[in-house]
Amino acid sequence: RMRIASRLFQLVAAFALHVAFALAPLLAFDSYGKQRLCAGELANARVSTAWCADPMSSAYAHIQSTHWNVGLLRYWEVKQAPNFLLAAPILALSAHGIICYANWALAETGAVTLIRTRKKHMIGATAETRGNAGDAKDAVHLADAYASPLHRWELLPHMAHWAVLTLTVLLVAHVQIGTRLLCAACPVVYWHMAWLLGFDRRSGVSDGQEQGAVQVPPGGAGV
Repeated sequence: RMRIASRLFQLVAAFALHVAFALAPLLAFDSYGKQRLCAGELANARVSTAWCADPMSSAYAHIQSTHWNVGLLRYWEVKQAPNFLLAAPILALSAHGIICYANWALAETGAVTLIRTRKKHMIGATAETRGNAGDAKDAVHLADAYASPLHRWELLPHMAHWAVLTLTVLLVAHVQIGTRLLCAACPVVYWHMAWLLGFDRRSGVSDGQEQGAVQVPPGGAGV
């Protein structure tokens, strides 16, 4: 128990240290801005008193909310329909990849094992009724072959990051930035597209599985 507690403490301490390093530049920049704009030589009546009075507020978040109309569902207006159409392809691709991974993760943890097993049994039984047990095995193999090579626990951080950014684009941000944001920040977008484009649905085997064209680096780090 002491070893487990010690290991847990090390993990929590390391996580807290990483978070502190990530937030320190942002907090320092906000503090510097408030010193200059709220009480320094640049202070004037045009600076928001609400932002100056709130010690936890962020300059970037304040500017986005006040001047750019960024916020939960604020962009969901009829006049923004063309921008949603512009972002529809990347949002659809992201939703497909995230849902595929979520289904695999649920199956691996046992949440939908019964459904998956029953599906395989039904596929095999259908082939057996046609009089060929070999076809039954091939059918089950075909069902397994549809699994993406991205279905690995090592890629969970990438998938979680992809999901959070996709929801942010859809619900909070200006939706038209979705293509450049997701394609720039999420390497799994390209991995998932590679699997979709390389998959031969007649044989149930991707070109990457046969030729090694679609390969995920160990640990999922980089492309």
